[in-house]
Amino acid sequence: MTKRKNIVNLDILYKEGKNLYEINITPQLPVYTSTLLNNVNGWAGGSKAENVGQVSELIKQFRQDKPKGGLKDWKEYHQEKKGQTIQILKGKKLVNIQMAGIGQGVEDIMNKLEEVKKNINSLTEDNIREWLENLVYEKTFCGLEAQELILADIAKKNSMDWIIGSIEDEKQGIDGYIINNKEEGLSIYPLQIKSSSYKNKHKQEHFICPIVTYELKEMGIKYNLPDNALTNPQNTNKWNVIKERTKQRYKDSQI
Repeated sequence: MTKRKNIVNLDILYKEGKNLYEINITPQLPVYTSTLLNNVNGWAGGSKAENVGQVSELIKQFRQDKPKGGLKDWKEYHQEKKGQTIQILKGKKLVNIQMAGIGQGVEDIMNKLEEVKKNINSLTEDNIREWLENLVYEKTFCGLEAQELILADIAKKNSMDWIIGSIEDEKQGIDGYIINNKEEGLSIYPLQIKSSSYKNKHKQEHFICPIVTYELKEMGIKYNLPDNALTNPQNTNKWNVIKERTKQRYKDSQI
């Protein structure tokens, strides 16, 4: 039986010679190394503006100078900037620098990669055990404690109540709720509560709700409550199921 190809109705068709799908091919690298290189580049600053320029602006200048230029033209345009004085944004100020070029970026990454390799090779089983135990024990303990303290503090300051999220809530990206039990029918406000170092990556199954970020300081917790935190979520079937489930769980906890 012949498989039928999925037919996709496209909104925009590529022009000849500008098939972005084909141009945007990622280089084939050894397994696991793409993520490693992304991290090493971040540590080394291989793609920092001093090396490769403010590329988001340079590409716009290129498009103005060469409206019909292709990928090859863009590469040549960028490479010609090496050693030239360009403007980059540092903080809130524009400053003039000489662009070092991609070669300098490669050198910076290679130097940092050698340092990373050395450190990886120095890891012992005890180091790994200590890291994993810290992740499972200390990080988990402090994370839940912080969530409960923050929920309680928000609730107290707004004369409301709170409840920690359930297993079902956790799967949907909800850590807890602030509950206005003064209103008839209860008003329920879902929140994510994450360390400020948390990288926000919503999974498809997550319910999108406000994120409270926090930092553990020496003497206490500093947290940031978004302006839209205590507002009713959009009325959807998904939210109605979550809301009714949480109302019942809250009522059961009051018995």
